[in-house]
Amino acid sequence: MRLKILITLMMFFVLNILLVNSQEGCPPDCSSSSKITDKSYLNPEAYKDKDFYKYSDPQRWDFSNPNFDYNQIPLEKYKELPYDNPSIDHSRLDSNKYICAMGCCTCTFLLRTTQVKYAVDGVKHPKTGLAKIPSDYPPLTLFIADRDRIIIVLPSIGQHKLDISNVGSATIFTNNKEVILSDEVAVNGKLSFIDNQPYVRKNDEITIDGIKINPKGNDVYVYFDGLQHKGNYVSYGQKNLFAEGNNFDLEFLPENKLVKVPKSLFRLAYQSQ
Repeated sequence: MRLKILITLMMFFVLNILLVNSQEGCPPDCSSSSKITDKSYLNPEAYKDKDFYKYSDPQRWDFSNPNFDYNQIPLEKYKELPYDNPSIDHSRLDSNKYICAMGCCTCTFLLRTTQVKYAVDGVKHPKTGLAKIPSDYPPLTLFIADRDRIIIVLPSIGQHKLDISNVGSATIFTNNKEVILSDEVAVNGKLSFIDNQPYVRKNDEITIDGIKINPKGNDVYVYFDGLQHKGNYVSYGQKNLFAEGNNFDLEFLPENKLVKVPKSLFRLAYQSQ
């Protein structure tokens, strides 16, 4: 009789241990990284728990799981997301969490298209390519994913100096104020870039060191080496200027240092042929 009781108690004890062990881990308890196991990533129920997203590894998430909740992704995990994973639905990611995780929590990212793709080093627009975001832009910068490009609107307050060596492909709008580039060039307007090459898009305009470029029908490339180039371009040097191409105007404002503008004139104009 004692033997039967002993065996029964041992079986009960073993079953209790098995039951407790089966309840440990995530799910149901996802309250720490130690609770996350290999099986957790395969369990659909885990993706219903907000703590799972907080303590698990984004590189192992199953984005195709029907219970996956993009709204539960913590801000700090945006820097760890595997953005090249084909299962990620980029249109459901939070653009402002992304921009904050990448270094600018006072910046805003406005989406006018859902076709952009996020990456660790920037945002890819289907028409223009990769914009390096947030890069070295000042606080309160506004990023806009427009239908045909990414526009970076600088804040209207404060004095700004920009390094444009690693913009990628985007349009910088100085917000109707003068901004100093890293090589001490003063710009005001919209300056676009394609793979770090500056240019002025048709229908935009930019004033660079007191010389306004106004494209009429074609893009105009911009160089800061003072050398001759091919195509539609303006090349700024410290003491010289080259401009070739067609369908754009140059306006020499009084503050420019290359061409003296008589006091009786507000500007001098040059029209390309």
